[in-house]
Formats: sequence, structure tokens, C-alpha cells
Amino acid sequence: MVITRVCRLDTWLPFVEKQIQNPAYRATMGASSMIKKLLKNYLWIIPFFLFFTAFFISFLFFSQEKRIVPSLLYLTSPEALGLLANQQLNCRLLKEQESNWTAGTVIAQSPQPGKFVKPFQTIFITLAKPVPSTPVPNAVGLSRTQVKSIFNSSYNVTWHSLYNPDIQHKCIAQISNGKEIILYESHNNTEYVIMPSFYKRNALECREFLSKYGIAPTIFHTGSFNTNHTCTHCLVIEQNPPAGTVISISSPPIIQLKI
Repeated sequence: MVITRVCRLDTWLPFVEKQIQNPAYRATMGASSMIKKLLKNYLWIIPFFLFFTAFFISFLFFSQEKRIVPSLLYLTSPEALGLLANQQLNCRLLKEQESNWTAGTVIAQSPQPGKFVKPFQTIFITLAKPVPSTPVPNAVGLSRTQVKSIFNSSYNVTWHSLYNPDIQHKCIAQISNGKEIILYESHNNTEYVIMPSFYKRNALECREFLSKYGIAPTIFHTGSFNTNHTCTHCLVIEQNPPAGTVISISSPPIIQLKI
């Protein structure tokens, strides 16, 4: 069974008339009508407001000209700071790392050179700091037995033979790289010699010295000279291979002297 309640219109009319006469109700209806009127009159402003807001946001994030990160490698820290300042980029020290480069030299950077960044972005750099040095014993003039007594087991000693007819079985040169030690022992029956320095020596004397080992150097003149020039007063200003290079007498390299 379905019971339907039928409301007569005449029973609701007194209630509606009473509500309309209520001041609070009138105030609420008036405010609502005013809000609707304002929205209707000024609704056209909303699209313009949204447009200008989107434009301002895009200007902040996309309109700035980007910068190319310059290469800071092997520059001193003041040079790197000056270069970044000219590009409107900031700089911050990331860390210091032991290196054979001069202390304060940039040996790494992030972002890498060539990357595009925004103005005033921070570039992180790594600076070189000195490697702690420990005194290395001098082995020049010592025999192998004497060398063993001054180098403990923490050193890695490597021997090479060099030709020297005057001093036999002695250390005549050494190269130290931390715990790696290279020693050169003199012999008269080896083909390896150390290239001497010819800098500021007479060209004819250098040629005569090399001829004892069957080596004919190539001589280059930096200035003009006549056909009767004999290099009597010419001095060597550059050589190749450089002094200190180990060469073989049996198969010597091409030795060039610039005078």
C-alpha cells in the first residue's frame, strides 16, 4: 500500500508570506542578488586575469637568456671567479683534492663545460691541493747493496742500466714519484745513455761530442746566414729529444739542434 501525502497550496502561502516579511531573509536575498549582479557585470575580467597570470609565470621561467658554462679547468680560483662573474654565474667550492697541479688550480667542475644553464646558477669547482711530500733518500753515487740499506720495503725500486765508462756499477741518476723509485746504474756494456743538455753550448762542440757515438745531429738556424757560415759562434737554444731522455746508442733517435 502506498500512502501519498498531498499538500495543499493554501496551507504553504502563510509560511511563504511570513518568510518574505522576515528582515534577515530579505537581507540574505539582497546580498545574494548583489553578488549575482557583480559576477554578471565583471565576469569578463576573469579571462584577462588568467591570461596575465600565465604570461607573468612564463616570463619568469622561460624568457631568461641561458648561459653556456665556460671551461674552468686548469685556471686559478681568482681567474675562474672572474670568468663566471662575467657570465652572470655563481661559483662555489665543492672540495679540495690532492693533485700534482699547483695549489688553487681548478681540476674539476660541475656542470661540465658547454652545458646551458640559467643566469646566476651555481657552478661547483674542485681545487687542487698539494700532495703531502716525504723526503726520498738520495741514491746517486751508491751501489745496489748500499741502496738496499736506505730504501725500506715500502718503496718500489726499479733499476735501469745506462752507459758510463768512467763510473761502474753505481747509481748515476734517480727519478722519484712518491713510493715509485727509478734508479739508473752505470755500465760500460749497455747501449742506453741519458741525453745531455746542449743548451747554450757551441754547435760545433755538440756535433763533435755526438760524433763519438756515431750520431750526426740535424742543425736548424733561426736567422739568415751566408754560404760560408761555419757555426763557429753559434749556440744551441733548443734541442730534441730534450735533456734527460734515455736513448739507445745502437739505434739513436734523430737529434735536432736549433741555433
